[in-house]
Amino acid sequence: GGGLGLYVLNAGSNEITGIRVGGGELAPISGSTRPTSGPTAAPGQVSFTPDGDQLIVAERRAQLLGVYPVDAAGVAGSPTFVASSGAVPFGSDFDNKGHVIVSEVAGAPGGSAVSSYEINDGDLDLISASVPRPREPRAGSSPPRTASSPTRATPAQRQ
Repeated sequence: GGGLGLYVLNAGSNEITGIRVGGGELAPISGSTRPTSGPTAAPGQVSFTPDGDQLIVAERRAQLLGVYPVDAAGVAGSPTFVASSGAVPFGSDFDNKGHVIVSEVAGAPGGSAVSSYEINDGDLDLISASVPRPREPRAGSSPPRTASSPTRATPAQRQ
């Protein structure tokens, strides 16, 4: 059918479900409900990849990243699970080359961190292991100089 599709997390049942949006109305996408890795997964975020062909699900308690293929009708297929590089993967976004950037709540001693992955045939290949947040500069010292490029926001919906 027509309209936009989006996916939601059902944290209580540890599943994801596709929803069709059309004419201001919402309707479930038949056959789209898929389980996460298990009853204690505690999913934190679901996102479409930039090309809209896959979903990435960050599972906080299971410390896994799920990759679900999505067909032309918007139905998610069976997932592949990859261990998160750092502890408690909470959410994800994509850089301008389509790499997955994962935020980790407890990924490093003393705080949060990020890791990056390349999407490769329905799997995730680690690019950068858990990188901790920069330490705060000591009083009287200069902050570290870093170069960065902003990640682009990705739509939460698929056309």
